[in-house]
Amino acid sequence: MSNFVNDQLSDQERVQLAKLEYQQFFSQQSIVLPNGRFLGKVWQLAPAGLRACAIVDSLADPREVTVLYRGSTMMPVDPDVWTHEWLDTNLPIGRALMSHQHYVPAQLRRAGRWLMKLLAAAPRAQFYLYGHSLGSMNAQYAAIACRHPGRIGNAWLYEGSNVYQLLNDEERSWAVQLKGQLHQYIDPLDSLAIGYTDFQHVIGQLHYVDSVFKPRILQHMWGGYRYDDQGRLRLLMPDDPLVQASQALTKGILSDRREWLPTDDSQVIISLRQLMAKAAAWRKSLEN
Repeated sequence: MSNFVNDQLSDQERVQLAKLEYQQFFSQQSIVLPNGRFLGKVWQLAPAGLRACAIVDSLADPREVTVLYRGSTMMPVDPDVWTHEWLDTNLPIGRALMSHQHYVPAQLRRAGRWLMKLLAAAPRAQFYLYGHSLGSMNAQYAAIACRHPGRIGNAWLYEGSNVYQLLNDEERSWAVQLKGQLHQYIDPLDSLAIGYTDFQHVIGQLHYVDSVFKPRILQHMWGGYRYDDQGRLRLLMPDDPLVQASQALTKGILSDRREWLPTDDSQVIISLRQLMAKAAAWRKSLEN
């Protein structure tokens, strides 16, 4: 059995670890998990324009590196956050998915370059990635862009849109090499995680959560997740009607892209909200 902390956690503990990405970190801060285990100390913080941190088991000689990519602020008041996360990243991703474009925003590429620098700075370490929402998208791209799949121990990513659809052929060939290491968890009742039409066209392995219905924002923030008494996440089988309906809904939305896809960003926001409301209502009716 691995001696690395990340390999010994339950599904529920990994979700608790991923939630730490929304905290403010400072250099050399000690990170203790909710279960009381010492994970390590904050080693590096991401540069401006990317909110992420790297935690190591040893500052002197890292062997286990945990990278947390933070998701978007839902109601950003900081103009820099609004620009970097929404105008420059989330909205272009939504537009690219709906128009079937191979386009990767600058923040995702920045996430990949930063991970490559971390890999070079800790050459003997195994890396573990976590991300939620935008953080999941950053981690998806970083994992394939670093070109070192053997250095990625595992990645556990939650409620992010499907970055695979944005990749070119070369990038998709690298994604194939991470099939066994990267795990994406999607709540089919979450209308904010988009772009999943099947189990093949995805980076890593796709898992659908057997969730309960919650208000939209709470749904997106792991609110519907359920676990057994061993901390294992309750999942749906691929042939579950809710999974099939969710993928059918996504295919339908993508096929209707010409009807709703405006060129003005303010109208894109309105259109996305309308689509999310439609998806949420349909998924709620299926869940009932």
